[in-house]
Amino acid sequence: MIVSGPTVTDPDTLRELGLPDHESAVEVTSQLLAGAGLTLLGINELAEFVDQHHTRDLFRLETLDYYDVTSDGDDYRRAA
Repeated sequence: MIVSGPTVTDPDTLRELGLPDHESAVEVTSQLLAGAGLTLLGINELAEFVDQHHTRDLFRLETLDYYDVTSDGDDYRRAA
């Protein structure tokens, strides 16, 4: 999937994201989502959707090229 949008240039936001040098961030607008037939859920709508559709288990897998990024602080190194 390729996503296009306005490039994120705010230094504070970029620092918080902690992206590796080979990645960049773009803003995904609600108009872009609507054009793709998608809707952005607010926190209450998301909670309601999860409650209605995920009554047993909910699993999220996030894969990254790098896991040791500034935005995670020490989370990656912390033992479970």
